[in-house]
Amino acid sequence: MLPDVNVLVAAFRKDHPQHRVAADWLNQTLAINVDGQLLLLPIGVISSFLRLVTQPKIFPTPTPIERAVDFIDWLLENPKAKLANPGTEWNDMRSLVLTKQLSANQIPDAQLAAMSISLSEPFVTFDKGFRQLLPPSLLLVLRAAN
Repeated sequence: MLPDVNVLVAAFRKDHPQHRVAADWLNQTLAINVDGQLLLLPIGVISSFLRLVTQPKIFPTPTPIERAVDFIDWLLENPKAKLANPGTEWNDMRSLVLTKQLSANQIPDAQLAAMSISLSEPFVTFDKGFRQLLPPSLLLVLRAAN
């Protein structure tokens, strides 16, 4: 089963109007033992979850990044849940958002940087902000034309 980000946000945020429905569904899904049925978490859904719950424009009291990451870790510790595309991308993204204290709209950049790290492939961009996320060996910042 692939949850939409809106289901994870609702399950996590007690102030969400659909919290009870989403939390009940998530807890039942993680508790029921159905052969081969897993909760698959795509990295894009995780990234969107972190971006949304830490966004002060959406939640007047945004979630601290550590609490949001703890929720994802809690899900992934359950044997009924796993990353949709296992690899090191989540570990790399987790490290970036926690060590750099990223939140809200910085999360998509963290996901891209984590993908670059995970694949050991250089990231090419015009955005100089990636210098904070990637080592020079994994970053090529293009110069904009005048």
